[in-house]
Amino acid sequence: MSDDPPRDFERMLDLNRSTLIRDLVDEMEVRVREIDTAQVALKEIVEAAKRQEFTPSEALAMKKIARLRVKDKKAEATQDLEALERIGQAVDFNVFDWKDWRR
Repeated sequence: MSDDPPRDFERMLDLNRSTLIRDLVDEMEVRVREIDTAQVALKEIVEAAKRQEFTPSEALAMKKIARLRVKDKKAEATQDLEALERIGQAVDFNVFDWKDWRR
């Protein structure tokens, strides 16, 4: 006896792939709903941060840091900030001037 799984003849005969298409669309719908739910939750978290007297810029920074952490992009973000500082100094438009007096 073979240990092969039983054959699904319905799928084998799905020549126009409608069953496969339906399954893929169903799965996509589930994932889109998850995204929508997550987006609503993120908006609520940002609003909660604002109610806790964080500025809109700080709330957006929190969201950006969370995204960077999820995507493990700290090194890339650090390079971007270093480039902004270097180029800004070169053209006398240093957006990091505030950094020195905060230390």
